[in-house]
Amino acid sequence: MPLRALRGRLLLLVLSLCLSGCALVGGYSARAHEQLTGLKAAHLKLIDDQTEGPRERAWQADRLDQAASALDLRFREAIEFANSLDDPLRRANLGLLRQVLAADLTYLRERPRWLREPEAQLLREGTSLAYERAIRGECVREGSQCRAR
Repeated sequence: MPLRALRGRLLLLVLSLCLSGCALVGGYSARAHEQLTGLKAAHLKLIDDQTEGPRERAWQADRLDQAASALDLRFREAIEFANSLDDPLRRANLGLLRQVLAADLTYLRERPRWLREPEAQLLREGTSLAYERAIRGECVREGSQCRAR
C-alpha cells in the first residue's frame, strides 16, 4: 500500500476521533497535553534525524531502532497515564498516533538510507497534522488552559 494512501486513512481516523468526541469525554489534562506535544516533537525529530544532510556517517539501522525504542517508551507512558484516568478516547488517540509512528518506521526500514527532503517533508506534514488534531482534541476539553481552542 502506498505511503500516501496509508497515511491518508490513518489521518482520517485520527481526525474523526478527535473531532467527534474529545469535548465529550473527561476534562482537560495539562499532563496529557504535555505528553502529546512532547511526542509530536520527538516524532518530528526522528524524521529530521533520518533526513539526508551534511553527515560524516552512513545511515545506520541501529540508530533508528534506538530512537524508535525511546519514542515507544514515551507512548507507553502516555498510554499508562490515559489508562489511569480511565479515558478511552485518549487511549484511542494515542493508539492512532502510534500507528502513524509504526507506518513511518516501516517506511524508513524498507528504505535503508537517508530520506530525501521531499520524502521527509511528506512524512512531517502527515505527522504534524495527526498530532495537531490530537492536541486540538485535548484543548477543546472542559477546563482547557490552551491558548488556541
